Amino acid sequence: MRRFWIALPNRSRQTKTAALPEKERYMAVIAALIGCGSVDVFRGVLSDTIDSGALSPVQIKRIVYQATDYLGLGRTFPFLNAANEILVGKGTSGQCDCNACKQAGKGRSGAG
Repeated sequence: MRRFWIALPNRSRQTKTAALPEKERYMAVIAALIGCGSVDVFRGVLSDTIDSGALSPVQIKRIVYQATDYLGLGRTFPFLNAANEILVGKGTSGQCDCNACKQAGKGRSGAG
């Protein structure tokens, strides 16, 4: 999927402006692809993103979830499915495993 990156301006020809860092560039491209509805290109870029390590699986899922607030579930659901398929294919689920998330999942154990 590297062929898509040839057309992207990751190296600015203007000397006065700095190129985006890799993490922000991937975030912007993923968000733009969701916004324009390009699931096929999204799959390729997402695979490249995971391979590069620029974004964690949790960060990728959060981008898709955030897009749902703006675009609606109907527009982002195919992207969520694509992200899940790719993440599972790469051997990860994209679920947060931090202590705060584990505690939130348990709920209040002593509330009464």
